Amino acid sequence: MFTPSRTNTSVALALMLSAFFVFPDRGRAQKIDFRNQVLPILKSRCFECHGAPTKTSAGRKKRVKGGLRLDGKGWILLGGDGGKVLSPQDAKRSSLYTRTVLDREDPDIMPAKGKPLSSKETGLLRQWIEQGADFGAWKGDTGAEIPKASSGKNSTKNDSRELIQLLDKLGAKLPFPEQKALIGARDSMGRIVPAIPGSPLLRVDFISKENKIQDVNVEKLASVKGNITQLGLGRTRITDESLKVIGKMSRLTRLDLNNTEISDAGVAHLSPLTELRYLNLYGTSVTNQGLSALSSLSNLRSLYLFETQVTDEGTKQLQTKLPGLKIHLKPDLSSLPTGDGQGRRRRRR
Repeated sequence: MFTPSRTNTSVALALMLSAFFVFPDRGRAQKIDFRNQVLPILKSRCFECHGAPTKTSAGRKKRVKGGLRLDGKGWILLGGDGGKVLSPQDAKRSSLYTRTVLDREDPDIMPAKGKPLSSKETGLLRQWIEQGADFGAWKGDTGAEIPKASSGKNSTKNDSRELIQLLDKLGAKLPFPEQKALIGARDSMGRIVPAIPGSPLLRVDFISKENKIQDVNVEKLASVKGNITQLGLGRTRITDESLKVIGKMSRLTRLDLNNTEISDAGVAHLSPLTELRYLNLYGTSVTNQGLSALSSLSNLRSLYLFETQVTDEGTKQLQTKLPGLKIHLKPDLSSLPTGDGQGRRRRRR
């Protein structure tokens, strides 16, 4: 969880420790040799999950975790499902480093298996990145190249990169939340983490606590409303009252409201969210009337409306106003995003 007492403190402590182990004399700091100092760390702690894909008993290749391979220069620079993991000269924006210095109880810490990396190992990673992430002559597996243009094959990765660029833009001049504000938001029972490493923007969800979350929990997020960019409230017990608060989250890009009790009246409060790209209304009582409030969301790209009262006619009307919007009115389980309501629908109260 992104709180001053936990993740921030862990990262700050790791930075100090790495400086102690790797920078005993900053005036004589030597250049890190990737092949001899960094590659051994990747081989011993990362390749098991992020190396060349293995095969199943049926002879099919298993998918590499997170779509991320670290066994070749091209793969590392390409990144994974969440976009790039390496920003040369900027360790704070390189998840290849930042996820290794999270609190050991944080679900996002890497490596996911075994003990966390030592302070010396994280320090080496940090210094190597800050020095420009020079791979030297090492190329490793050469099966990947950095995509030069958008194509069907690389569209998912390019979409991820566009999202990261958007979040960089939205968070460029935004101050980090004050400690008091974060403490208040933490009382919401939500999991609050940075949207991307080093960003003041936040991602909030309530995974495994859905049945306990009501309007009062969302109200407690008001103290950081300007920093929230991704909010997951699927299957919670919120009502239209919560959308009054959500409608003031000006940097919100992704909102999941699947299987909640919201109605057209609540959706009307979302009209100011001009940065919204993704909206999931699956399993709600929204109708064609509620869709009219979304016509002002010119940046909206994905809208999920499975099991609502919206009709084909309603979607056609919205599509004419938002031609760049992809509307999902009927289920396509093969393309439904993970975590967006594939399980059994919650019983209505």
